[in-house]
Amino acid sequence: AGQSKQLNLNDLPQQITWDRSNFIWWLFKRCDYKTFGGRNAPSLALQLFRLAMGDIVVQGIWQLISTAAEFISPLAMKEVVDFVGNFEGGEVGGRVIFFVVMLFFGPIIQGFADSRNFHLGRRTGCRVRSALVGAIFEKTLKSRANSPDFSSGELTNLMSVDTLAILDFSRYMHFIWSTFLSVFICVGLLFYVMGLSALGGLTFVIISIPICSKAIKGLERYQDELMKRKDKRMGVIGEVLQGIRVIKVFAWEKNFLKHIREVRNDEVMSLKGYLLTMAVMIVLWNSITTLVGLFTFVAHTQILGNELTASQGFTALALFNILRFPLIV
Repeated sequence: AGQSKQLNLNDLPQQITWDRSNFIWWLFKRCDYKTFGGRNAPSLALQLFRLAMGDIVVQGIWQLISTAAEFISPLAMKEVVDFVGNFEGGEVGGRVIFFVVMLFFGPIIQGFADSRNFHLGRRTGCRVRSALVGAIFEKTLKSRANSPDFSSGELTNLMSVDTLAILDFSRYMHFIWSTFLSVFICVGLLFYVMGLSALGGLTFVIISIPICSKAIKGLERYQDELMKRKDKRMGVIGEVLQGIRVIKVFAWEKNFLKHIREVRNDEVMSLKGYLLTMAVMIVLWNSITTLVGLFTFVAHTQILGNELTASQGFTALALFNILRFPLIV
């Protein structure tokens, strides 16, 4: 159709009703204290939770399935490698065939659960963002035209950058509890596979927690500083655009351009600090998982004097690989 004529709104498929902005705004306004029999107006966070409560619960179920499915492959691999190491000929039992099949279906189940989880998270985030943008517009229209509370740059930043952060949070909000669950299951399986040797790696994880916490605090400090300077830059640009005629009349272009460059350079400096801190954290997180495996294997072979079998080694490496992501999050 695009080759024969110019596309317009009538050529595009319409959104389903409960994904349209007008319906979301109507539903958001209904999620108030009168609908639920309360006496006081609810907080914005409570209204947003009521707006997407059903999708959030279903998304949590898919996240739980994904968290459980990621441990299918390591456990199945342990059983298969144990069987291959002790196999002396004869018939292959149904138990081994089951674990071989689970090696194939485990990642498929996890991938399907993750896709449903992120799809619902993205959809929920779009609905929440739509409601937030509407709430900001309504608040702005009800306020005085020259309200000193927020500048035009801050309002633009709220509707573009901050609401986008809420959308990203909606996709990954269930990681708050699923990461702790993954770490708990992973550590338990490491003790099941490696025995007391897992204490070596667990000790290193505990030691690394204060280091990671300090790096995270530094990252948060740079992020707060970056957001403040970004708001300042948006405010300056908004003021320039609003008074562009006056600036042209009095030939103030160079002065305002110098001011914009100074504000932008401050923002870039904060951005550089933020990215450098993030790079250090990524290197640190990736190193921690490798060192955890090293300490565990050293404790198993050198300190406790145990033999490291193929099933223990491969299963432990798979569990350490799973442990990498929760430690990053």
